[in-house]
Amino acid sequence: MSSGSVDGAQSTNTVCAGGSSTDFSSAFEPASLRRSASSTTTTRHRETVGIDAAELMTSRTSSTGMTEPVVAIHTMSGCVPVAADWHCSHSPQPPFGHTSPVAKALAAIERPEPGGPVNSQECVIACGFATAPASSSRTGWAVILRHTPPPATGSNPELSTFTKHSLAPAVDGFDNVIPMQQFARYLKWVWGTYWPLYAAMILMTNVVGAIAVATFLRFLIPLRGARELTSPNTVTSIAYLSYFIFAIVAGVVFTLIFFAPVLRWQRNPDAYDPNMIRHLVLRIPFLQSVTGAVLWAIGVVIFTTVAAQFSSRWAITVAVTAVLGGLMVTLMTYMEAERLVRPVAARALEQGSLEQSSLSPMSTRLMATWVLTNAVPVLGILLLIFAQARNFFDGSMEDLIPALVALAATALLTGFLGARLSAMSVVDPVRELQFAINQVRRGNLETTVRIYDSSEIGVVQAGFNEMMRGLQERQQVSDLFGRYVGTEVARRALEEDPELGGESRDVAVLFVDVIGSTGFATQRSPEHVVSALNEFFDRVVEVVHEHKGIINKFQGDAALAVFGAPLPLEDAAGHALAAAREMHSKLTDLEFEAGVGVAAGSVVAGHIGAKDRFEYTVIGDAVNQASRLTDLAKDTPGRVLTSAATVRLANEAEQRRWTMLKSVELRGRRQMTQLARPVRATLADRH
Repeated sequence: MSSGSVDGAQSTNTVCAGGSSTDFSSAFEPASLRRSASSTTTTRHRETVGIDAAELMTSRTSSTGMTEPVVAIHTMSGCVPVAADWHCSHSPQPPFGHTSPVAKALAAIERPEPGGPVNSQECVIACGFATAPASSSRTGWAVILRHTPPPATGSNPELSTFTKHSLAPAVDGFDNVIPMQQFARYLKWVWGTYWPLYAAMILMTNVVGAIAVATFLRFLIPLRGARELTSPNTVTSIAYLSYFIFAIVAGVVFTLIFFAPVLRWQRNPDAYDPNMIRHLVLRIPFLQSVTGAVLWAIGVVIFTTVAAQFSSRWAITVAVTAVLGGLMVTLMTYMEAERLVRPVAARALEQGSLEQSSLSPMSTRLMATWVLTNAVPVLGILLLIFAQARNFFDGSMEDLIPALVALAATALLTGFLGARLSAMSVVDPVRELQFAINQVRRGNLETTVRIYDSSEIGVVQAGFNEMMRGLQERQQVSDLFGRYVGTEVARRALEEDPELGGESRDVAVLFVDVIGSTGFATQRSPEHVVSALNEFFDRVVEVVHEHKGIINKFQGDAALAVFGAPLPLEDAAGHALAAAREMHSKLTDLEFEAGVGVAAGSVVAGHIGAKDRFEYTVIGDAVNQASRLTDLAKDTPGRVLTSAATVRLANEAEQRRWTMLKSVELRGRRQMTQLARPVRATLADRH
């Protein structure tokens, strides 16, 4: 994208996306295109209406002498100018008016342009283009507004606004192309969601219920004139069919009206309040059943009124049958909708806390199941028997058997469906919860369950997720705690109540210290020093953990490892000596060397400090001896030293890997200490 301006009166060049351009000289009078240093307008155009072929454009014009701005129609071959009556005055924020569905002012930002006039202004205007009907040409809008210099001193520039009088469309019927394309895309998007299945199931439930009621009245009720009254040519049948079609259309329309916010939320979740959407989604089954109940109630009134024109017995029969049928369909609709809406409800309930709702507690579901599967069919059977006993119907009791059998079969069928839906509303979330619990037992603390609704089960699901968040936080604290003080120390602190003080333990202590760290730090950047030390300590920790020790603390460029505390460790000296030998080979390729000292003996291990701040550590002669041996190891071939007494505490296999050296007096100790170092290091040094 680029922009340019032309001197004089010959031409103005507008550069379009894609590289094409068209001379605008024929569209203006020469006086309208004189260059001026006092006013420059830069207009960037971008798609805001969803047209596939829309592109970005940039144009730059000098326009002091222009009496009208330019509206450019952007085609695949270039930009064609069209006159329009727009006027752009000095305005930081123009109103969000629109000239057509494809030209909408978005912003005008007062910003000096680099190298340009101080009063230059950037205006972002919507544009787009589409293929016109019965034409292969692509057309669209791109608005170029001239910039009026700022008002005189003393006026308020922010009071100026964009004004629009007229804008001529480039192609007849162009405005109609946009809504049709948008509507087609919207339908395509809806078809790919869960809602078509939802609509089909709800519609099928009501259609089957209506057909069942009509069949019962026409073929099973032993009342004179039933078939004649309900034949296709009668007023009753015509009214029945007409309202049947009307109810389907009305049900779909009202459902779309009720659930339109949910559909818009699914397309743009960030634009809606989660609490409002969550509340609406949870009410979908209730609103759907109320919609169905109202339509069934209207139908009962209409059909009863029509039937009353023939006989009162027919009016009562139609009313009772339709009321019982509508009640069963309404309850079935509620249970179906509650199950079908679960995927949407689960998404809506992902965020925010859940409060139990009074709309659909478990007791209400179970009561609705009982009414659907038992109360309505049994009530129908009792009413038939009672009516026949009062000679309400024509014929004998035998003529009533088909109707009684139909009601019994309905009770069996609805009983099965109702029990299945009710059971699945409980079993499904319980199974998912059971699976999640098994995952937690296997150590997967990232497990969560979907929250279907706000009933007691939904509260349990939300409670499980909240519990898992607590476990995750506890695990994070434990992991972080373990990184600071060591895994074993952290585990023991979490399992027990740590107290100040300690206990005597036989342990082995390994001390490792970097050689020449001060000089290394002065010759390199702090970041490089930290990176090198982290790599050094990473290898130290790896070796110590492999040999069942713990890192007790880091002291600058040194580390203290303990074997045998806080948990007892058999052959602690052997593990420490093996770690020291391996550590020497692990550290050879680093940027600096380190001395390693090992000592074993009795120490006090426990929590040292104050009540509000303490740490786990070891104190004793073995710690001091390991530190002194480390200092000597820095000047000893192999860089690893221990005492003969420590070697004798290790297992025989480990003892054979060490060789005895001379005895020395360590700093701070009055008695002599015989030294030892690894055999392999000695042999290597000889070569």
